[in-house]
Amino acid sequence: MLSASLVRVAVDVDTNMDAVKKVTFLAGYYKSLDVLKIYRFPEQLPVDTIGIAEKSPYEVLWDISGIPDQDQYRLSFGFAVEYKDGATFTKDMQYGVAKEQFYIIDRNPVLKGITLNSLFMEPAPVVDGALNEWRTCDSAVFHNNDNTITIWSAWDQQRLFFAARVLDDTLVALPHRDFSVSRSGEQFLRNFLWDGVEFDFDFNNNHSEFKDSGDAEICIGVDSSFVGRKDYVVNGGNIERFGAGIAYCVQRMSEGYCVEVAVPWKDAGVRPNNGKTIGFDVINKDRDDTAGYALFSSWSGVQSFNSDNPSEWGNLKLTGNKKPFKALPVASIALCFLLAAVLLVLWRKKPATAPAGNMPATAFSQRGSDEDRIRMIREYIEAHYMTEEFNLKQAADHFKMNYSYFSTLFKDLLGQTFPDYINKKRIEKAKGLLRTTNASITQIALDLGFKTPSYFNKIFKDLEGVTPSDYRGSGIQG
Repeated sequence: MLSASLVRVAVDVDTNMDAVKKVTFLAGYYKSLDVLKIYRFPEQLPVDTIGIAEKSPYEVLWDISGIPDQDQYRLSFGFAVEYKDGATFTKDMQYGVAKEQFYIIDRNPVLKGITLNSLFMEPAPVVDGALNEWRTCDSAVFHNNDNTITIWSAWDQQRLFFAARVLDDTLVALPHRDFSVSRSGEQFLRNFLWDGVEFDFDFNNNHSEFKDSGDAEICIGVDSSFVGRKDYVVNGGNIERFGAGIAYCVQRMSEGYCVEVAVPWKDAGVRPNNGKTIGFDVINKDRDDTAGYALFSSWSGVQSFNSDNPSEWGNLKLTGNKKPFKALPVASIALCFLLAAVLLVLWRKKPATAPAGNMPATAFSQRGSDEDRIRMIREYIEAHYMTEEFNLKQAADHFKMNYSYFSTLFKDLLGQTFPDYINKKRIEKAKGLLRTTNASITQIALDLGFKTPSYFNKIFKDLEGVTPSDYRGSGIQG
């Protein structure tokens, strides 16, 4: 690489230079930033001619400013030599088994440097998919397409635990279970192309640009399909099964699914202790139909075609023991009740607050009645629901509430999940625009905050039973 946007590619032609007519340079790589397509090996990647050299030195300059970073499994090179007598020599796309034969494009040696704290927990969480133990733990949230993903972690001396809740209104499962892994890597699981969660580990915490024997991944599908593997490019390019002792559970719910995982420290080859840090990332795959492709997003923010580059992952830090609850003496309990009574009297003597109509967002979780809360939620949604970035986390932050608690409260107050409510409101608005304007369906979809017209079409048909174009053509009123 000569710069962040320019690569020099050269080949030595060991022959009489006068006999060579030209050398054609080829490159196989992924072009899209956000869609995982199904390619088994680099010879099936999109291959482009990146230049032609007709005289020595046989080299070309390749402009890579328009393509995303590529990890060790995405980028490959080849060339073809054409001689003046008509003979040709072709070197297949170079994708070998030794480390020096792999190529990467990495313009972000460290991406964000984010860290998720893993809390020591006794007793250990129960791996049942219910998430009961996680409600009070620290969490991290990221988004993928129309999905919202919340993750937690905990540990004890025997195992490392993870939980993930995925809010996803369309679940598409793996249609078959091909879990075989051969030494040559000719077959391996493709469930990362369907709805599910992947956990990536850099147990040595060296954040190398190439995977090594300390790196591993586990993929869990919404249908409870599972694979754990280590695949790295040193020492012959091994692919090994990982996590024979892993326990996991997937629970579907009305608005998505939950995953819980327990990884034995013995499998990880790590001795746990307070302050220990390992490289870590979580990936969500969202597939909304069986014919399309899975949309990809990660907690670390790494691009989809650079996800096997541990140098850009985040970190998981083991934090200290969670101290057990100790019962208070009776005298202390009595004193607490006395203080609470005094505070209650003082609170009742406070001057009257502003009318409910002027209630600030902070009062939403402190003193608002259910009627006030419903009104405030509806007013806030009315002002923001047509923006693409509007989501549950944004609303929870506005009302100064925990994300998980606000999600549950919303459903209790309005009788439906937040995504369902927003989708119904957007579709009602869309119906009016389809009846009264000549705006294109694409424009209506984007104006109402849908990320893609295809997703707008899907939600519209799910709710109304017809596509937007059929609805407009039928002249349906209401």
